[in-house]
Amino acid sequence: MVEKVADLVNQGRINGISDIRDESDRDGMRVVIELKRDAVPAELLYHLYHQTALQTTFGAILLGIIDGQPRQLSLRQLLQEFLDFREQTLNRRYSYELGKAESRLHIVSGLLAALSQVDQVIEILRQAADGSTAKVALVTTLGLSEIQADEILAMPMRRLTGMERQKLQQEFEELEEKINTLRKLLNDRKELLKSLKKDLRSLKRSYNDERRSKFIEKPDNKAFAKQKNKTNETEQSTKSKSQSPSIQVPVEDVVLEFSQRGYVRRISSSSKRSKSDSGIPDYDFIIQASETNTQKDLLVVTSGGKMYPLQVGEIPATTPGRGARGTPLITLLTSTAQSQAESIVGRLVISENSTNTDVVLLTKQGRIKRLSIEELTNVSRRGVTILKLKDDDELLSTHFVNSGERLVLASSGGRIVYFEVNDAQLPCMGRTAVGLQALRVGKQHQMVGCVTLSKNSHLLLVTQEGYAKQLDVSKLKLANRGDLGAQVVKFAVPTDNLAGIALAKPETEIALVTSNQRVIRLNGESVPVLNKNDPGKKVVELNRDETIVTVNEVAIENNS
Repeated sequence: MVEKVADLVNQGRINGISDIRDESDRDGMRVVIELKRDAVPAELLYHLYHQTALQTTFGAILLGIIDGQPRQLSLRQLLQEFLDFREQTLNRRYSYELGKAESRLHIVSGLLAALSQVDQVIEILRQAADGSTAKVALVTTLGLSEIQADEILAMPMRRLTGMERQKLQQEFEELEEKINTLRKLLNDRKELLKSLKKDLRSLKRSYNDERRSKFIEKPDNKAFAKQKNKTNETEQSTKSKSQSPSIQVPVEDVVLEFSQRGYVRRISSSSKRSKSDSGIPDYDFIIQASETNTQKDLLVVTSGGKMYPLQVGEIPATTPGRGARGTPLITLLTSTAQSQAESIVGRLVISENSTNTDVVLLTKQGRIKRLSIEELTNVSRRGVTILKLKDDDELLSTHFVNSGERLVLASSGGRIVYFEVNDAQLPCMGRTAVGLQALRVGKQHQMVGCVTLSKNSHLLLVTQEGYAKQLDVSKLKLANRGDLGAQVVKFAVPTDNLAGIALAKPETEIALVTSNQRVIRLNGESVPVLNKNDPGKKVVELNRDETIVTVNEVAIENNS
């Protein structure tokens, strides 16, 4: 844990620590962390809990073999199965002990019968030619069983003494009492359960130690959010500590900026900086900027269809200035998410003032799903699958959407489908659904983008060979989801494909990323408005064997 904290400090993922020492000795474990003057202890402790092994959570699958079949059980079912097993065990044990006691009682009763007629027994033994003859004589004369006769023949002479006879009589009485007790336990379930309780108490006395796990009630997130709006920052911090087992980060309004290369920056809304001090290198750019606060959750969606929640307060704060690029977003997720080797395709920030109610998920093979925001709440840090993918398919993009808005989906073959979001065209589905067919995509093509448009919007289309044009959406006809789509690009080069689409807005800056990782910035207003049969204007000069890979709208950075 100490090494992990040191690595996080060196990587810049945890700020505010000046020194860390391991002072553990024979009396116990002790780690001392010294803070810088401007560090906030509560915020730092919060990061330590979530990014190191200082506080660990794990899942358990309660799997058992029930009636010869494997079954996954709840905690209550597991405890009930254990009690049933213990009851069966006691039944078998008491049945075995009863049989053993009855067998011994039968032998002891035979020995006592022989001792009560000892003269006759001696006479039979004296006249018998051998052991077999004596055995038959004992059985027929005294009415004993063969087992009793065998025991009498094997009995030593010392058993004929008065002391031995008294011991046999005492054993007989004890066996009778034990047999009566065992029969009562086996015939009366209440008595058996009493014995089970005694047995469990005995186990507890033998193996009793202090409980190592704790049951902690989960706080009500909705009530917690409402309470934050009614109290100031100091009061909120105090109430957070009493409602949640983990220490909360102080509430602060921030702006999250995400770059095309996968970095994230958490910048205070009150920070001041100039455009020249953005800290983003020339080969990277901001593709999304969202206003939120440190108590909100950022929902990170990967290409494998999984979503991981990350509290905004866990993202290291970035001080404006040169070189302040931020932190790789993937490194802030769980180790499970990092090991999946999946790319991040969505970053959803849900705010209280948001008017969006649903999320649209689009895959490369043309599957689409509309998911209610309510399905994205109360997700564990281990992540959850929000879209089941078919073989060789992967999630392409995520978008907020409202009922009644219009979507444009485009394939690399230059076809688009333009339809309205409603329950008939695109119903809301659950997290486990695979989605519906959005557009029939050819085997050699795939989906390249999804954009929300209004009736008077212009759609920007860019091909892999560097051709671009704007398309007036008002001239497009509304279609149905799942159609073949309308051909809106007539490629100038037969091997060309559509690289991506974007919403063309005034003063919009578009960033084109090439296969050589070059970033080419394009002013959206410089692209002409053409009809759907036009191949477009050559707007980018590419090198040999270089193509346009992605098309992104550059987000406005936080320059407050």
